[in-house]
Amino acid sequence: MLRPNFNLSIRELGTEKEEEQNVYTAPELAIHHVVLSPRPSISKKRSSDGTEKSPIVQPQQPKQVISYLFQTPQMPGKFNPQEAIARGVPKGPLFGQLHHGKDVVLADGTCVLSSDCVAASSPPNTVAVIACPSIDYITDLIHAPLWSKYGLDLMIHLADRDVLTHPMYMEWIEGLGKKTKIQHLIVNAPLECPQRSIFRASTKLNLKLAKVLPECFTNPKQSEYVEVSQERTSVLWKEQEIMFGVRT
Repeated sequence: MLRPNFNLSIRELGTEKEEEQNVYTAPELAIHHVVLSPRPSISKKRSSDGTEKSPIVQPQQPKQVISYLFQTPQMPGKFNPQEAIARGVPKGPLFGQLHHGKDVVLADGTCVLSSDCVAASSPPNTVAVIACPSIDYITDLIHAPLWSKYGLDLMIHLADRDVLTHPMYMEWIEGLGKKTKIQHLIVNAPLECPQRSIFRASTKLNLKLAKVLPECFTNPKQSEYVEVSQERTSVLWKEQEIMFGVRT
């Protein structure tokens, strides 16, 4: 009987050197992390006479928050058996060699290249989960060297509107978007992410019934019928592709 080994290992993050930022590494996934601490200096405001006021310290802020980067391995290309047969390769072990990137030589001396029978490998997928509860964490976030090491495919932003529209955050997003095309998922941004009903026909029927018998049927929130317009999304980052938003 197979008895899985569920060993639990606990390691405190933030104590390793900068180059040792792997939280978890396995053949199917690698996880990196960035530890952020609040820096209230960017929250300073100036008074009417031009002098700086004391930094604004957000109440009940955690001493540290962690953002993560997930990366899948490069996926090998799909083997095309029809192409191998067309080149005279018999079914059997030679198929496996071609699939694993090895060229084969047939009995008549013909050399069949693996690249002729196997599609190109798919690049790894990289997803960043950005936890930035307030603008005080932006300084540590944008100066972390981890983000520039990998081409990001998707960024999940756990942030509010103050963070998303902060000039430093917007400039950082724009800089990352120049390297690769990044999709963005915004979480916990209610002003940008209206709730939508999954069952549209049922919701519309309930809306009609609520107008006829309001004492029996509740009127769904108006936000369920509001689509996210281009004007509302462009206020965040211009020329950045925002997939969709989620409000918790």
